[in-house]
Amino acid sequence: MRVIFCLQYFSSVGGAEHQIIKLLPYLRGRGISCSVISQYDQAGRIFKKRHYALTYFVYVCRCAAAALLSCPRDVFYFVGSGWEKNLFSFIRRIKKIRYVVKFPASLSAPAKSAFDKLLAKPLSGPLLKQFYRRADRVIVQDEQTRAGLARDYPFRPEKVMIIRNGVAVHTQKRITAIHTILFAGRMIEEKGIYEIVEFARRAKGQYTIRLCGAGPELEAVKARTAPRECAGVEVCGFIPDMGPYYRSADLFLFPSRFREGLPNAVLEAMSFGVPVVSTRHPALEELFTENEHIFYLEPDELTGQGLAARAEALGGQIEKVNEVSCKAFQLVQQRFSLQQTCDRTIRMLKGVLNEG
Repeated sequence: MRVIFCLQYFSSVGGAEHQIIKLLPYLRGRGISCSVISQYDQAGRIFKKRHYALTYFVYVCRCAAAALLSCPRDVFYFVGSGWEKNLFSFIRRIKKIRYVVKFPASLSAPAKSAFDKLLAKPLSGPLLKQFYRRADRVIVQDEQTRAGLARDYPFRPEKVMIIRNGVAVHTQKRITAIHTILFAGRMIEEKGIYEIVEFARRAKGQYTIRLCGAGPELEAVKARTAPRECAGVEVCGFIPDMGPYYRSADLFLFPSRFREGLPNAVLEAMSFGVPVVSTRHPALEELFTENEHIFYLEPDELTGQGLAARAEALGGQIEKVNEVSCKAFQLVQQRFSLQQTCDRTIRMLKGVLNEG
């Protein structure tokens, strides 16, 4: 068996694509041959707009060539929501190809821009539905998304599978005070990055706030966090190894309004024993209980003032914060290891091949 991973993005700290990259050694260790086709490099340098069209065209061509040259025991694994899926769906009409797709939770979010509403969604929507209907398996992160797919895409029940993200588990830490606050994720407005910037301005250097990740808003965030305006903020960009940043963090802040699946950055923070403050997302609410494993943000707290008030409140109850982070660490250790994700992925891939 050979698995060809098609990763549209490859530069978000903690994103779905990095989850796949971390899974590769486990799959190869079990004798699975794996290769990767990606639009972006690991440093996130291709987010520059002048490169986008060219790199995406090359990526689509590579996906198409791999499909046309594939053999019967190849399985394609798609992550992302780009138009290469439409071309791939067309190729499958002339050649039998096995493929699975990790359904992006963001695809179920309503269109926001005029371009998406008037052109992109109406054109790509029907084609993407064909792509997902023809997939051998569709991988999701939560029951709400699975129910939504059953409603919008009439699948066989066994075709839609929940395979949770996995993380490597590290040594648990214990905090004594909240000094360093960490965010990791793609630098886009929907992730709540500007609310964190406003929080930093209000804090006036009370905390060290680190923002890690690449994305189209990276330069704008750097401009808004100049030392004179925003003391204590470090905009780090893409970080290949996030380990030292998690180890030095006293709190992980994730005020994302994006339609998330199971945020890998949240799991990674928990795997280091870092307490997590996050907005509510279906997969998180299914798995982590408020004030037992995680601290959830309410909609009225998604402001600089609201984030500052929450950080101050948690700083006054360190014992409770350590208790919550300890339970989250234990749960991640028991249920979300990369080895468990690898085992489930291999069972799924073998099931696809055995269907002939």
